[in-house]
Amino acid sequence: MNIKNTLAQGRYSSDSRSLTLIELLVVIAIIAILAAMLLPSLAKARQMTYRTACQNNERQVGLALFSYANDCNSYMPPGGSPWSAIDENTSWEYKIWSYAGYKDNSYNCNRNCLRAHSKSSNVFQCPVTRMSPSVTTPTGNPANPNRTSYGLNTSLVGSWSLPIDIRAIRAPASASLVSESSFYLADYSGYWTTWTTSECFGLVPHEMNMNTLYFDMHVKPISYLQIPKTSSDVFWTGK
Repeated sequence: MNIKNTLAQGRYSSDSRSLTLIELLVVIAIIAILAAMLLPSLAKARQMTYRTACQNNERQVGLALFSYANDCNSYMPPGGSPWSAIDENTSWEYKIWSYAGYKDNSYNCNRNCLRAHSKSSNVFQCPVTRMSPSVTTPTGNPANPNRTSYGLNTSLVGSWSLPIDIRAIRAPASASLVSESSFYLADYSGYWTTWTTSECFGLVPHEMNMNTLYFDMHVKPISYLQIPKTSSDVFWTGK
């Protein structure tokens, strides 16, 4: 007998033995436990990334609005056209499109404007509302079908067809300028209304929070319950 070969074979067999069924189940259980521990953290990190991207979007939108006002005697564009002739080409987003860094002729609602699921993203689209097909308003109703991600606070002038005079804002650090909305208005009636709850088209897509850009250009999240319910609040009027 070749003792050397016998020992070598024994050593090989011992080192290469297969896992038993119990050992395999233990490994799978450990992996499952680790995954369960990590998934909530990963989901939270993803939501924070979306929120930060959304806040950066609003800052860029704010810069575009102020650049527009600089060229228009301190007036920002009106929210849009009256209900009788709704047209996204008359919305405030369309009017500052080039100020946000896009080519004038690149605005196309079938390709890259404001609607969810458009083929090209832009700063007018929050990552959450861009990807989600079932965004709802704070009241639980479906979002406006023509939804954007952001709306202009037209309560500042009391009409969505009037331009906003930035010189009339008395409390820029407390007055909302742009908030998350499924329509291109984010005024008082977008969140609270005396008509029906279905008229509320504001959005709280960040774990029941919405990002708001203020006139002094700071952005912060506001929870649904913190949105002022009084139309005369400085948040809406700027005074």
